[in-house]
Amino acid sequence: MTLQEEIIQCIQDLNVSDAFSKIKEYEEHYGRDEFYYLSMSDLLIYEEMTEEAMLLMNEAEIEGYSGPLFYERMGDILYALERYDEALDYLNRCDLGDDPLDDLHILYLYGKIYSKQGKYKEAIQAFED
Repeated sequence: MTLQEEIIQCIQDLNVSDAFSKIKEYEEHYGRDEFYYLSMSDLLIYEEMTEEAMLLMNEAEIEGYSGPLFYERMGDILYALERYDEALDYLNRCDLGDDPLDDLHILYLYGKIYSKQGKYKEAIQAFED
């Protein structure tokens, strides 16, 4: 099993301390790449360390990383920070596909944000999609 696979397994098993340790090991060997930013931000969000996750993803953006996974992650973080309009800006950059199951988390975030903003019709639509 590769180190990346070990990290993914730890995250899926919610073995947070081992995941943090393995991500640090990964960073020492490979530096801060796309995998590092996404896996570390997963853990920081799970641990409700949203300020740290925001700083990390801002660094990733400065380093030139972008794309649907980064936009979704920023939407997650900004939602947790109650910065709903900014979260929507990032979610709007995500490409929604033909299969709603592939976009379930994004649609769920839309619904939660619209609900917090009192836009209940939009929230219901997002949850139903």
